[in-house]
Amino acid sequence: MPVSAGLQSLRTGMLVLLAALPLGRAHAAGEHPEAFELPPFSAYYSGYAGSLRVAKARLTLSVQGDHHIYASFTRPAGMLALLRNDTISERSEWIYRDGKIRSLDYRYLRHGRKSKDIHLVFRWPKHEVSNIINGQTWRMKIPPGTLDKFSVQLALMLDLARGARSLRYDIADGGKLKNFHFRILGKEAIHVPAGTYQTVKLIRERADQERKTYLWCAPKLDYLVVRVEHVETDGSRYHMSLDKVEGIR
Repeated sequence: MPVSAGLQSLRTGMLVLLAALPLGRAHAAGEHPEAFELPPFSAYYSGYAGSLRVAKARLTLSVQGDHHIYASFTRPAGMLALLRNDTISERSEWIYRDGKIRSLDYRYLRHGRKSKDIHLVFRWPKHEVSNIINGQTWRMKIPPGTLDKFSVQLALMLDLARGARSLRYDIADGGKLKNFHFRILGKEAIHVPAGTYQTVKLIRERADQERKTYLWCAPKLDYLVVRVEHVETDGSRYHMSLDKVEGIR
């Protein structure tokens, strides 16, 4: 299985929300939900095809002035590392605007057998995004609140902590405007290498219902995803689990 499949399972889902579920640390501290901001953190994951470990991923959120940088790096692991040298990096730069994430710049780089370079620049005064893919550029109009497909993970964490009810997000992806929709399935205690957590279990709603992505998000970790599982149309399954987290307690 290519390492890109492992990262896709992590990227397509990640995190969720529901007002009836336990609230994040900002609420426990007596702060206003809308004032909650994500802390800088580093999270480390392993990806599996069945029981076979095939990928490792590192995600980091850092702050540079009023800009936030969300970045990831994924590479093969285990036996797959002997056969493939694919690496994938993503980087999303954004700011808070009215308590919400405003995407500014997104970069996706894949090195290996099928290299790819994707760069999105959000031009909010014109409400458009420039797409540069492997050197070719085009623009498209976007509605207010449109995110890049990587920062949506953080938008979901924020909404969970704030008790928001909306689970729909407009995403600029590949020159198209897409909608990501998540639905709460319930609560579940789950064990991953990083520990045992009470979680909120979600599913990403799709028009293609044969493909399924499930997410388990831990309120104790500000709703960071601790496990994501993807089921393909042929029934094959792969998942990623949290190995370690730094910066969130």
